[in-house]
Amino acid sequence: MSKQISIFTMAATLALTTSACKMVRNMDEMHDSTQKMSGTTEKMAQTTETMSKTTDKLLDATEGMLEDTRPAFAKTAREVIIESMMKKDSMEAKLSESAALQYAFEFQKWNPRMETQQEREILFAKAVREYVRNAREYLNIHISDLDDAKVSAAKKDEEHRNLYAYVATMHKIDDTQLLKAQEEKFQPVSLFDILANGLRENAEVAHGMRHESELSLSAQAVGSVYQDVIYLMQVRMNFLAAMPLSAVSKIASEKLLGLSGKLTGLRMLVAPWEARVEDLTVVQFRDYATMINKARETRDLLMSIGVAPKADKKVAKIYLNMKLDAKSAKAVGPASQAAVEDFKLSIEALLGQKLRQ
Repeated sequence: MSKQISIFTMAATLALTTSACKMVRNMDEMHDSTQKMSGTTEKMAQTTETMSKTTDKLLDATEGMLEDTRPAFAKTAREVIIESMMKKDSMEAKLSESAALQYAFEFQKWNPRMETQQEREILFAKAVREYVRNAREYLNIHISDLDDAKVSAAKKDEEHRNLYAYVATMHKIDDTQLLKAQEEKFQPVSLFDILANGLRENAEVAHGMRHESELSLSAQAVGSVYQDVIYLMQVRMNFLAAMPLSAVSKIASEKLLGLSGKLTGLRMLVAPWEARVEDLTVVQFRDYATMINKARETRDLLMSIGVAPKADKKVAKIYLNMKLDAKSAKAVGPASQAAVEDFKLSIEALLGQKLRQ
């Protein structure tokens, strides 16, 4: 009996020992598996990071490919827009196409994540050259003289109507550039800004304040077509100043503004007249004030570089005879009256004189 117990005990001990060894092996295997899983997880993380970097590179490459094709698309778009502008009948439609032309310039789509500041400057210079070249070729405008008649807003032929629309919108900035500028913290610019900066740099060279070698690329482009740019600015100043007259008077201003109709208010050159404000909205008056302010901005630019502004004297006389009563606004209230008053103040700032009471 004692031997049987001893044999049983030995068997049980052997079984427990065998089981323990298996457990140890299993635990070692589990530890090894855990380490392998950990290694696998690390490799997966590394792979994921690599895939992420690869995806970023692919996205950047794709964006780069789109950037490479941008010049061709933009140039074609601009050509189509100019041709469309020339076919439009109303000045409003021409102005709309002209604004679209500004938005289509490549510098409006500049991306600081893909392009350097130097590349942006190249886009500025390209825009300057193309803008002036198109004024000559498409609009058939020959800039040979800067007398008052040639820079007035009184021309009624189709070439000048196209020119008026062409120069009126050079301050427009595309929403794409505005949003990108906000995101990437850079200063958005318009074609007007580029041309104005170029004129100032060239004026500084002329007055010995800057060496010619210090001119930016865009300023060099402006310098090569300096008189053309001056002419375009003179026309812009006069047209923007005259535009609101068709809305606030009974002038059907084909002769004065290049819009539809005929000039019927010659007496407004010498006699007081009441501005028509009862049918106009706050938004419209804000727009008119903007036009006048842009005209003044252009005039101030010319004066700052030593160029005498050739203001249209007829437009100035008509404004000085205008009686503008804010209380006659369509929606009588603080907003309407304030908008009319801002419009009035903008005219007085442009003319440097008070309007009739």
